[in-house]
Amino acid sequence: MARPRPDVELVRGQLLDAAESLLKQHGPEKVTVTDVASRCGMSQSNAYRFFPSKRALMAGVADRWFAEIEGALEKVAAGKGDAESRLRRFVTTQLKLKRARHDADPALFVAYLQLAQGNMDAVREHVDRMSRMFLSVVTDWLTENERETGQAKRVRDTIEDATLLFRDPNIIARRRSECTDRRAELVVENLLAGFRSTLKKEPS
Repeated sequence: MARPRPDVELVRGQLLDAAESLLKQHGPEKVTVTDVASRCGMSQSNAYRFFPSKRALMAGVADRWFAEIEGALEKVAAGKGDAESRLRRFVTTQLKLKRARHDADPALFVAYLQLAQGNMDAVREHVDRMSRMFLSVVTDWLTENERETGQAKRVRDTIEDATLLFRDPNIIARRRSECTDRRAELVVENLLAGFRSTLKKEPS
């Protein structure tokens, strides 16, 4: 009788869980595929069937962390409600998610920051995906306020620059006490007020 085929996603999830646990304990440099496989009760060669290298395994851990954030933001960007409320939530949701992760397990949060340093391509792709989502919300906001949508990238970039304290996990880890919802809301509120008074209107 043929052996039953393993549930690929289930096994991948188990390996990622084990890698995350070891990441927290030892940092990304000391995590090995051998140790991850052992924690899952399988051979190293079997683990390589699901992740062909340590780099692929670590990228999988990072991608899962990113995917949870992106999924939440995608719901905000495509959600119901006026564009301004979605724009505000897009910024504050990032803060709430990352702040909650930091507070739940500061050691794991720092380990993820270390992991990100070794996977900058994945980080850049993650940031680019979020920026594209945010651009769509900003474009909706400009339309809603009868402003020229050709200004969308400049507006997005300005908001992203001004809200780094509430989005960048490295800054959140260093300046946790300053990362409050109210402070983030005030920054966005002031930015939008400034844009309303300075941006060109759509021609009649």
